[in-house]
Amino acid sequence: MVRQIAFVRFLFSVLISCFVWASPALAQTGSVDLSQVTFNSMPAYQEAGDIASAGDLAVELGYDPGRHWEAGDFPSDVFTLGDFQSSFNAQEMNLDQVSQLSGMDLENLRIDEVPFLKGKSFSEVVDAVPALEGFTLKEVPAIAEVFDADASMTIGELIGADELIGEMNFSDLFGEYAISEIPNLELTELSQFQDWQAMTISEVPGLGDIGFGKLSQIPDVFSGVTATHDVTFGPKEHTKTRTKRSITGSNVDGFSVQCVQQRGCAHIELTGAGNMHGAQWIAGGSKEGQQMVNGGEGILGAVNGGREPTGRLPFGDTIKIVLDKTNESEGTAEFALYFRYCYRGIPDLGCTPYFLGPVPMPVLNSKEKGMVITGFLDALGGITSGLAVPKSWEQNKPSNSQEVNDILSKYGISGRSGSRSLCGEGPGGVDFYALAEAIHSIESNVAGDPYTVPGTLYVDGRPYGYPLERGYALGRYQYMSYRSDVAAIISAKSGGAAFLERTFYGQQPTRAEIARYFTSKEQDDLFIRDQTNQIQSLLDQGYSGDRILEIIGQMHFGGDVISNGTLDATNISDGHGTLSLWDYGQITKQVYYETLESSGEASKCGQSTGSYRNPTAGYKPHDFFDPTGIGGRVHKGVDVGGNLGDPVFAADGGTIYIDDHGGESWGLHIIIDHGDSRTLYGHLSSVLVKQGDLVSKGDQIGTIGSTGKSSGPHLHFEVIANGQRIDPDPVVDWNDY
Repeated sequence: MVRQIAFVRFLFSVLISCFVWASPALAQTGSVDLSQVTFNSMPAYQEAGDIASAGDLAVELGYDPGRHWEAGDFPSDVFTLGDFQSSFNAQEMNLDQVSQLSGMDLENLRIDEVPFLKGKSFSEVVDAVPALEGFTLKEVPAIAEVFDADASMTIGELIGADELIGEMNFSDLFGEYAISEIPNLELTELSQFQDWQAMTISEVPGLGDIGFGKLSQIPDVFSGVTATHDVTFGPKEHTKTRTKRSITGSNVDGFSVQCVQQRGCAHIELTGAGNMHGAQWIAGGSKEGQQMVNGGEGILGAVNGGREPTGRLPFGDTIKIVLDKTNESEGTAEFALYFRYCYRGIPDLGCTPYFLGPVPMPVLNSKEKGMVITGFLDALGGITSGLAVPKSWEQNKPSNSQEVNDILSKYGISGRSGSRSLCGEGPGGVDFYALAEAIHSIESNVAGDPYTVPGTLYVDGRPYGYPLERGYALGRYQYMSYRSDVAAIISAKSGGAAFLERTFYGQQPTRAEIARYFTSKEQDDLFIRDQTNQIQSLLDQGYSGDRILEIIGQMHFGGDVISNGTLDATNISDGHGTLSLWDYGQITKQVYYETLESSGEASKCGQSTGSYRNPTAGYKPHDFFDPTGIGGRVHKGVDVGGNLGDPVFAADGGTIYIDDHGGESWGLHIIIDHGDSRTLYGHLSSVLVKQGDLVSKGDQIGTIGSTGKSSGPHLHFEVIANGQRIDPDPVVDWNDY
């Protein structure tokens, strides 16, 4: 190590001496102001030169620094990150940090403008960028536009399906796209890319514009959602003395829960700006070196004794990120995901602690001097960081425990995570056209074009009446002119900024102005984006069906009624004093269904097609009327093979009907009424629908299990026509799955 440091000092002295030699003014002063010196401010070499090979030292350095330059070459094209890895530590930076120090415009930086990416293959970049392999093509439009593949496929699966794809040049594929269009690319440490030591200064946009004085203070640069893994500690730490800088915990105990316990507190120490410097991420769990904290809320909060592993929530409250294991000798840390279950219907049962796990997540693992995704230090575990959860992560959620299912059963609730009583094309089955009509009927149901309706002047103020935001409600959905997204649309047009200023000072907009500055298409597009985000958030919290419609109606007027505790309030009314929050919810639901009925769309919900599809994912059935050997009875259905937890789908559209008849034999089961026939699904491990739900053909209704009188996981499937069980084999299209 001493030889390495000495070698780097030699390189640095060569670099500075070249600069001083070529700059007489600085040479006369006898000193160099490092805060003003940048690689790009250095003049070209006036004569050729060489740096000899490091020989055996190259193994320790990780690369051979030997090189040659000609007169006219610039230092930024000659020196590499490896040359200064023990002084400037530029390899620990990411493009986001470089842009902060250099003033580079990262937002508009294209991939083909990043030289160090030009020689990288698609696989090399995916391996380097944290969590990228887990995103689906649908979640990364830039990649989906290049490859004609199943949008539900993850990027890792895409590369795994064809090795030639992984070998393709990354810049050639995506050069025209912005850096920001590839998730986490701007947050990836330079050291994560292969051969980073040989990366020249000029190959990293903006790096050559950072003063040497700033480069020596890289730990003070922090992108906001990541930190550097500094030191690793094993389970023998803090058996008697409490930690002091923990940033982990729970939404019950807060996210600065310190640790001291007999089994020790394994953790990693981080480095970064401000409070991140020296912060401690404590390992979570009940094993040696792991810490448990309080979690959960409501009735379900009692599950698992109300305890969960300590951790953070940088990807929102759907998934908790937990440090699962540390290896002090190797300087590594392994992370895992934990999930919870929420039920926000009637009654509201709250949420379990985050105890469903651990699910190992290798893409989050780190080693000393590597990057850790922490989220903002926001007292909420990083929720406000805004990082999206890859859908492939959510699919890893374990099944509910028996303890959860017992509580749900007590209240007559199935352990479902979504809704089957709505069957539109939006998230949760919401029909956006019907929802738009419902909101419009409340907000702007007046004569004339609803898209040009001016509403009431509103003023949002800080305490003591200090005005912060003010403006008019505009158009079909009465979006406020001071909303940032609305203001962005309007101000982008000629005269738009002046229009917004007039509304701020109380001048009511005309219909012509609204039509010009906030078009009907812009209003509809914003409505769909807005509602998609809100509905998905409600689904993640456990709400479903009619309840989603009610809450969306209330939220459109009253904001986040769940967080502020005003859900279903009857004593909070609108600006006219005529409708309460509860009224908004009920009217939204009523008009929604009236719209579906009048358009004919409602008939598609739960409508039978008259034919049956395979109720599983492709397994062929055993024969009808095979003896079961149980009491000498005959088998009045077919057994369809499958694995525990495999999905079970509605063979046709209809209404969910559940009773206890036959439960001893069939176990957990579902019956669907198709009007002129019924189908039965037995031995399930979970039910994802409830009594009265309307389901469409192909909707998932449960999962394969082995409940009741069963010799192993499979689906017992029956078709009942005219009160008689018939052989399903000739009436089911087993190839339709």
